[in-house]
Amino acid sequence: MKNSLQRITCSQYNELRECSIWLLCHLFSDTHLIRDGYVNSRIYKDVINYFTQENLNLCLLRFNLWFLTNFVKNINHEKQMDYEILMEILNIFANFINTQDSECVNQIIWGLYYISSYNSYDTKIYKDIINSGCLMKMMKINLKTSENLQIPILKFFGNLCCGQTSDIQVILFNFSNY
Repeated sequence: MKNSLQRITCSQYNELRECSIWLLCHLFSDTHLIRDGYVNSRIYKDVINYFTQENLNLCLLRFNLWFLTNFVKNINHEKQMDYEILMEILNIFANFINTQDSECVNQIIWGLYYISSYNSYDTKIYKDIINSGCLMKMMKINLKTSENLQIPILKFFGNLCCGQTSDIQVILFNFSNY
């Protein structure tokens, strides 16, 4: 199945690509075992490379962000994802968080929440999130969004508040300015 999906995710037909990414999103949301089998696959690299293209198709953008969100979802906290992969995905989220599409923003916010829940990297992950600019962007989003986005944003802030005192101070200082 992996080889067939690899061919389809690279198809010139957007609808085939959308369906294959949709399938993977559902598979990844169920278990980390399937996700881990795709970490070094061409499919993962194709999804990552998708974000470097110009004139992105909105539907494919949504599916690819959903793919990344489910990819960083850590169902089994005993098995952590490689730090470099998390940083690669964090950078994509940081680059696309200002999109005007609410579905894309929703996927990014949930993805950031999942990344912030990776606690095996100590607090380095929190500093990387803060340095990515996502923290400031999330604070701006929090003030003007509906409840369905505020929930993962507050969970995200809650995870960051489990970090070092200096990280918490950055969050509180910036939050009080909004």
